[in-house]
Amino acid sequence: MEIISKVRQVVADTFGVRSDDITEESTPDDIDGWDSLAHATLVLRLERMFAVDLPQDEAAAAQSPRELAELIARSRVAGVPPHLKEMVFIGRDGDFLFHRDHDAVEQITGASQLTAAELSQWVACIETRHAWCAARGIPYVHLIAPEKHVVYEELLPDGIGLAKDRPVTRLFAAVTGPARASLLYPLQRLRAHRTTRDTYYANDTHWTTYGAYLAYRELMGVAQRHLPVEPVCEDALHCVTRRHIGDLGVRMTPEQITNAAFLEYITPPSYRIAYENKVFGRGSVTIYEGPDRTAPRALLFHDSFSVHIIPYLIPVFSRLTAVGSLHMLYDLLHAERPDIVFFEMVERFIAFRFGPDGEKLLIGDLSGIDTAEFIGIPPQELARY
Repeated sequence: MEIISKVRQVVADTFGVRSDDITEESTPDDIDGWDSLAHATLVLRLERMFAVDLPQDEAAAAQSPRELAELIARSRVAGVPPHLKEMVFIGRDGDFLFHRDHDAVEQITGASQLTAAELSQWVACIETRHAWCAARGIPYVHLIAPEKHVVYEELLPDGIGLAKDRPVTRLFAAVTGPARASLLYPLQRLRAHRTTRDTYYANDTHWTTYGAYLAYRELMGVAQRHLPVEPVCEDALHCVTRRHIGDLGVRMTPEQITNAAFLEYITPPSYRIAYENKVFGRGSVTIYEGPDRTAPRALLFHDSFSVHIIPYLIPVFSRLTAVGSLHMLYDLLHAERPDIVFFEMVERFIAFRFGPDGEKLLIGDLSGIDTAEFIGIPPQELARY
């Protein structure tokens, strides 16, 4: 299937319409729901499908299947790189796909651990964030998204076993005091609710929209202890089945495309995007204004696992500022003055080694990250939107 046909199908799957209704020249004006948040989701799906990193400014400007296909053609390498294919393995059921990206297997088996100094740095980071926010009367909630391998442990092939002693369990044991209550790892909920529907996609590294909703309910459980907020009820959502082209399925030959269940609003809530810098991934920032202008304000620092959480947060808060960052931007906190701060990151980033010397990805909040340089706009100016 040529690129444009695949792009049309992904656009159709994203917006719940027939591919025959999508032309090469279809634009956001032609399709209900194609706003900037949906465009970010669309671009993410296209990047996963074609195994490319699309230039952020060009991806934001591409407003039709033809423009997106041309951008992909310019950006993609010939086929899926062999090293990416080698990073995927099949589970015991012959269907579920798992990955070796970012030392995920080494971490869940306990082969890759944090040193005492690295563990101390993580603990200091989390406890300092919590204390800084608490001193200003702001609740801080830190969510770690479990690896798919851990949630579907019984499907791991022979030779890969889950260790009780691994980076995430050491981190939870080391964080003490008030900060411990704000640290979330919704493993048990994600496992238990698999009897209802899958909580992770079979052909993807990420949780499903249902898995994201379960994690969202844990976030809101903490938020409700501090703020007068009501979470989105599951009764407000319904399940639809769509083709899903995952970031693991695209690495297979032939590509593994599945029918997956998606939670969607029965009646989508109203909201307004007050600002977005049209950056995808790291350095992205979008400000959403919910329907209740008297509701509290929230600030979310996140990675790609929050793509499916954000739609549930939007109607709860009068203002939700979502920033693609694993760092706490303290000058942005000063400017935004939120009523609650959420931080989300996937488990593998705790002890992920990168670079030629195998350095670990450790968060250095206290080194003073410059918000204006990181997201492209001074925090004081952003707060005026």
